[in-house]
Amino acid sequence: PRLAHVLDERLRSIAADDRALLEVVAAAEPVALDVLERLGEAPGLESAAATSLLEISPEKPPTVTISHPLYAEALRSGTTETRRRAIYRRLADALAEADRPEDLLKVANWRLEIGDRSSPDLFLSTAREALVRFDHGLAWRLADAARQAGAGVESSLIIAQSLQGLGRFELAEATFAEAERSSTSESQRAAAATGRAYGLFWHLGRSADARQVLAEARSAVTSSRIADELTAELGAYDVFGGDLRKGLDALLPLVNGPSTGPRALVLA
Repeated sequence: PRLAHVLDERLRSIAADDRALLEVVAAAEPVALDVLERLGEAPGLESAAATSLLEISPEKPPTVTISHPLYAEALRSGTTETRRRAIYRRLADALAEADRPEDLLKVANWRLEIGDRSSPDLFLSTAREALVRFDHGLAWRLADAARQAGAGVESSLIIAQSLQGLGRFELAEATFAEAERSSTSESQRAAAATGRAYGLFWHLGRSADARQVLAEARSAVTSSRIADELTAELGAYDVFGGDLRKGLDALLPLVNGPSTGPRALVLA
């Protein structure tokens, strides 16, 4: 196609050093200016910007992007897999000490891109952050990477939540059930049971099963705090299911109880 030829010819006319910097930006735009500085690319910014293919935002902190999406796509298409992986590795290493959630998400995503599964804690924390941002697809990928790196039940719980967010309710139920069976703490079992009950009640139309899951988990725990939280969940589903008297009988003692924990109180 003529457009592709024009783009290719324009990129061929650019000096090799400028092209290399443009490839870095295209692979991960928008790229924070301070990240490029950490990579040692700052000296080349002025020269690359002179090509009119690079833009530096005036906002704080400044970010760098390719001036047009078509050029960005052409640069990405012309970057070899080996080069692309090298770029992601450099970027991830440059942001290794980042503490902003958005930076950590980028680092985790770049680690995924190069097949690096050596950071289960990073994948787990960023999977939780992705869930908070309702990016269920990314949360699933990160949690699955955490699971492969040995994160265990905690990663399975996030995978199940992500599957619910993606509308894959049957698979989410099976994942929650397996997490509940594999749980190594009462808090994990309660989290799995709560997630299962939510999917069963609201998405799979199995209200009786939802109540049974919560009742069995409540009878298995010894922590009064966790038992109260499960009681509150169970009482709420009784109310939602139309058994108002049974639900209120469970919830009112929690509301009036002097030792009820904050989470159970909010649920009640």
